[in-house]
Amino acid sequence: MSAPGTVTSIRPHPKRPSHYTVTIEGQEELVLHEDVIVAVGLTAGKQLTPDTLDRITHEDQLFRARHAALRLLKVRGRSEWELERSLARKGFSPEVVSATLAKLENLGFVDDASFARDRAQSLLRRHIGRQGLLYRLRESGVSEEVARGVVAEALEDVDDVQRATEALTKRLRRWEDLPGDKRRARAYQHLYRLGFDPDTILSALQRALADDSETEDL
Repeated sequence: MSAPGTVTSIRPHPKRPSHYTVTIEGQEELVLHEDVIVAVGLTAGKQLTPDTLDRITHEDQLFRARHAALRLLKVRGRSEWELERSLARKGFSPEVVSATLAKLENLGFVDDASFARDRAQSLLRRHIGRQGLLYRLRESGVSEEVARGVVAEALEDVDDVQRATEALTKRLRRWEDLPGDKRRARAYQHLYRLGFDPDTILSALQRALADDSETEDL
């Protein structure tokens, strides 16, 4: 911005709700959200200083970053790391990103533990295995400690072998015309990609293939 001037008018913007057109003597008009105007204390007739102009810019960036983060959260839950990366990609400075995430965390919009629990339940419905859950939560930026705690809680009373067996039920029908060794290999690879550990996979294969063989005998 050039040399500061006086605020000559603050008018409601005709097309953007809660936004105002701020006219400053010797400056280009600004379109600011009411939160920015209140935070800076802008009023008609106010004489602006260079520091005030810098604060307007800063508060406007904070508002835009917060608005961008809330739009992202409206689509789906996100970890703090995911939001940080997304806001940085949109061009917000590290200072603005950090302040925005701190504000949203205080308001309860950013909570990695809550995000991880919701994410884990979603993944469980897709038959993702224990190791797969840990990997996907870490991939979303959730810390190792939080990820392990959430997975342990989600699978506390769950039979991993039974879950893996259920994950194979429909797949085995697709491979029923394959030779036994290829069918078993496909099943192993499928469970491995879902994130089940080798011991669980072998137990599930034994159970699923035995059940499938009994069904065919009937």
